[in-house]
Amino acid sequence: MPARLFRAEAPRAFALINGAVGVRQRYYRRFAAFLAENGVETLTYDYRGVGEARPARLRGCPGRLSDWGSQDFPTALRWMHQRAQGRPLSLIGHSFGGQALAFLPDDIPLAGIWLVAAQLGQLSLWPSAWDRLRIRLFWGVFTPLLTRTLGYYPRQAGMGEDLPAGVARQWARWGLSEGYLLSEFPEAAQRLAAIRAPVIAVALADDTFYAPAVTVDALLALLTSAPVDRRLIAPAAIGVPEIGHFGFFRDTFRETLWTDALQAIERWSER
Repeated sequence: MPARLFRAEAPRAFALINGAVGVRQRYYRRFAAFLAENGVETLTYDYRGVGEARPARLRGCPGRLSDWGSQDFPTALRWMHQRAQGRPLSLIGHSFGGQALAFLPDDIPLAGIWLVAAQLGQLSLWPSAWDRLRIRLFWGVFTPLLTRTLGYYPRQAGMGEDLPAGVARQWARWGLSEGYLLSEFPEAAQRLAAIRAPVIAVALADDTFYAPAVTVDALLALLTSAPVDRRLIAPAAIGVPEIGHFGFFRDTFRETLWTDALQAIERWSER
């Protein structure tokens, strides 16, 4: 599994970044480097079929979205846990990267969890009828049509990266089902309910299409044993015109959003 370790001198803490669907690990490199520069050794990685883990021929590439959560994520987490050697390890989860907590191994303790636009992607939760229609077309029409025709889901049809067909199809099934991933993995509810690490969950007020606040709240409602600090951040509150679903990881926010995340990781490492 392709991964990159951002080394810190005399690290005080460690972190793993779980990325969003269709986003390469390199998108998070500046944020990971920022953490490392400040004493938090950080690992990024690509899920199978995406970025550096993409095969030469994507058509026929095996794998599902649940493989990202149940195999790729635990593999990266275990490696980082071993490297930390008992020192505090935190998780940063962006969008699907936060949903992957549903597959969190119960034998690896986390010092804390920082979530960015991590939502329960159940279509019926979206408040806007227009957005529900657009997403229904994406999952219910374009996903089966394009994956059947091309053998994968092309980035030109609305994704940052091409997706393996199995990933796109399972994502669509979840999104169109009551309970999202719980529709196929009902046992994940117990795993989420068992998490006790402190959670800070950032929702972006202008992220109304990918992760409106109500969908973020739906995921957080499953973390019944964790202390959750839910933060809804409006762009105007930090003096910018927009943030959006992907903006948190732009280095524009080094002195604001990034510093908040760093300070949280530092607090968790002192517990």
